[in-house]
Amino acid sequence: DWAEVSQAFYDKHMKERFGPRGLRWRSWLQPLADVHLYSTVDDDEPRANLYYLYAFAAVALFILLVACINYMNLATARSTKRAREVGMRKILGAGRGALIAQFMCESLLYAAIATVLGLMLVELVFYFTGINNLLNKPLTLHLTQEPELIAYAALFSLGVGLLAGLYPALYLSSWQPLTALVGNKNSDNSSARFRATLVFTQFTITVLVIASAILMMQQMRYVANKDLGFEKTNKLIIPWDGYAPFEGSIGVLQQTETIKNALLQNPRITGVATSSRSILGESMIGIAQGADIAGTTSVESLNGSMEDISAARFVGSMDFPQVMQLQLAEGRYFDPSFGTDAANVIVNEALVRRMGWGDQALGKKIGEKSVIGVVKDFNFASLHQSIGPAVIHTNSGDYRQDTGAVRIIVPLNLVVSVSGEDLRDTITFIEQTLRDIDPARPFQFAFLDDLLDTSYQSETNLMQLIGIFATLCIFISCLGLYGLAAFTTEQRTREIGIRKVLGASSWQIIALLSRKVLDLVLAGALLGSLLAWLAINKWLSSFAYRAGIDPLAFVIATLAALAIAYATIALQSYKAARGDPAQALHYE
Repeated sequence: DWAEVSQAFYDKHMKERFGPRGLRWRSWLQPLADVHLYSTVDDDEPRANLYYLYAFAAVALFILLVACINYMNLATARSTKRAREVGMRKILGAGRGALIAQFMCESLLYAAIATVLGLMLVELVFYFTGINNLLNKPLTLHLTQEPELIAYAALFSLGVGLLAGLYPALYLSSWQPLTALVGNKNSDNSSARFRATLVFTQFTITVLVIASAILMMQQMRYVANKDLGFEKTNKLIIPWDGYAPFEGSIGVLQQTETIKNALLQNPRITGVATSSRSILGESMIGIAQGADIAGTTSVESLNGSMEDISAARFVGSMDFPQVMQLQLAEGRYFDPSFGTDAANVIVNEALVRRMGWGDQALGKKIGEKSVIGVVKDFNFASLHQSIGPAVIHTNSGDYRQDTGAVRIIVPLNLVVSVSGEDLRDTITFIEQTLRDIDPARPFQFAFLDDLLDTSYQSETNLMQLIGIFATLCIFISCLGLYGLAAFTTEQRTREIGIRKVLGASSWQIIALLSRKVLDLVLAGALLGSLLAWLAINKWLSSFAYRAGIDPLAFVIATLAALAIAYATIALQSYKAARGDPAQALHYE
């Protein structure tokens, strides 16, 4: 029975550490195979985000689909160029199956060449760019050490070749010999409709990716600029716990007042506090925070009875709220001149709302302690989570009476507030002061705003990667559209010449050639905007605080797609529009 095993483990290994501090401990079973992708425990590392894996796979498939659309578009557009070849082969006895095999082999050959070039390009990207920094993984292709990758690449190449080449092969092989030799233009109507569908799909994907990148950027800018309820700049977080893992180091929990007084001798240091929990409630620069996680707290209700609720628990020095610049909403901060404040607590507004206290919070009991102040809500967790109830306790800073087992799990942090002037000299002063107290302990620190930024690193990386993918998607779409415009212009050379003779200007010719494509782009943009709204709305659901979905992002994405499509077509069409009409009318 797991309950019995868990209780026995607690009695043997954890009771001495957690019991004296009034903390509860629980354990549960989790399949090892679920840790990497499905664990919700902070300390399970390495851990991946399954949603982002799906996002990366979707974007990669979008880019691949755009490339396949390009191939199908260009292959069917060139059908009139190969019509006579198909007609002659059929007259000479070639069956449709043989023609399909020929065109499929061409597609598979192109896919194989592209796969080899793609693998080479991947190695160059890994070697010469910072893509690994965005992925937070040192990725390399070990084709010689992992030959199964070669097999996967070959199968992938085969699949892409079949996907891209199937329709062109079926279409080109379907031409009747006489129609193919005569070159009947009406036979190309189905091909034109199919190409229009492909252009529509291509720009649906393009607008989807562009709009998603813009909306993600807006959300991350909102996260970076949101008021968190405390001052995050110019705050140094220094791990200074009671555990002494370094040879020659001493436990320093009992020296916090000495440390604070020494640091405050520097006029550029505006405040020093201690806290047994980071403001995010997570690990800081590799030092485990261990205790003070959100747990059950006994709180007095309006009718005077005690109710157990879940609340985050902070334990720090009396000046911790002031150093963090938490905003007082009611009551007062801790004050050393009150000898009883070690037996009092400060709560946040979320706890007041949770208990329905209204303006009656002061004097209410949290366990055996009384509420002396209420601070405005502050984001002690990431913006993925809404602000929950929190209780700030204070301590005497004297751990001498605690056992070594208790001191080991006290995750003390120094929170040092600096003026921001001469930061390098200030940090050097802090380092030297701490070394004087405990020379054997390595000096580690981090700025609080950097730690906050790190908590959203995966979202920031995802946004940057989608931006890169959006650029690739646009580039590939432009390549296909440029080639398609070249063939369309070539097919309409005589029409262009006649219109020029009748007085049409170059820009009128360009408008004529681009009108249908721009209509398709606009229609694709509408569908792409809808899909982007659905995708980003799903992504934003993981944030408790959101910037919302700005319709302007869809307008920008649509205008960008239209401008890119128009510029691509105009670049190709301008030469034909500026050409000599006499040469155009002689065109064969």
